[in-house]
Parts: sequence; C-alpha cells; structure tokens
Amino acid sequence: MSPGDSGNIFAFVAKGLFKRFLLTPDGAEIILSFDEEGRLISDFPALLSGKSAELFIEAMEDSVCLISSPGLAHNLKQRHVSWKDAWAFVTEIRYLEEHRRVIELLSFTAEGRYAQFIERYTNLASRIPNKDIAAYLGITPSSFSRLMAKERP
Repeated sequence: MSPGDSGNIFAFVAKGLFKRFLLTPDGAEIILSFDEEGRLISDFPALLSGKSAELFIEAMEDSVCLISSPGLAHNLKQRHVSWKDAWAFVTEIRYLEEHRRVIELLSFTAEGRYAQFIERYTNLASRIPNKDIAAYLGITPSSFSRLMAKERP
C-alpha cells in the first residue's frame, strides 16, 4: 500500500512481516509499527474514514496475506452486529497501540524507545534489520549503532 491508494482494504498476515511507515520530505522512513503473522494490517484511519491511504505498508520478508476486497469491512459491519463488535475491538486495540507509539516518540529518549521496542517486539527483533529498528526509534542508523554499543556490557 502507498499513499493515495484506496484506503478501504485490509489484510490478514498469514505468514511474514510488514512495516507501516511514512516518508519525510527528505525521504527518510518513520516506521510506525511492525506487523507479523496473525495481525490485521491496513492504514486504519483511511479504512475507517473511507479516505485514501496516507501510509506505506511493505513486506519485509516473503509473506502471505489474505487481502480483503474493497469495502469489505464496511459491508461486514452492515450485515451483522458481531462484525461491528469485532471491528470495534480491532479499532480499540490499534488506537491504543498508536497512542502508546505517539507518547513514546514525543516523550521518551532513544534508550527508552528502544526498551519499549524490545518489550513489544521481543520475538521479532531478530527478523528486523538494524536500519529499520533505527527508523522505528526515530534515529539514524549510526546513532542506533552507538546506542547498541552502550547497551552491550
């Protein structure tokens, strides 16, 4: 998915790993999340609002997804209250995750963001390249190398 694409689709990750990110005007990535097997991925604000996507979503390794047809989420919510409840649950979880992420980016040091990254993505850290961890932390790869040197005993 890229900015400007239809935002009314979502996918279930059956296998693989994805990153959701923005690009700064100078082309640097700001990674908002990593999503692995068993997760739903989308540009959720676009999905909920019916607007065009604003985020990039990119596979980081060989992946298999079940991709919805356009408008499926809206159609399912209209058909049965259980689907509406399920989407409310997904929306609440994503909101809480993204809220926590904003707090981290605005108020934590790089060291604090790294500690949160390790807590959240313990099982994924070995699958994520250092340059992407740096982009998630909001620092350069060289700053990440210095951070890792301080972390090692």
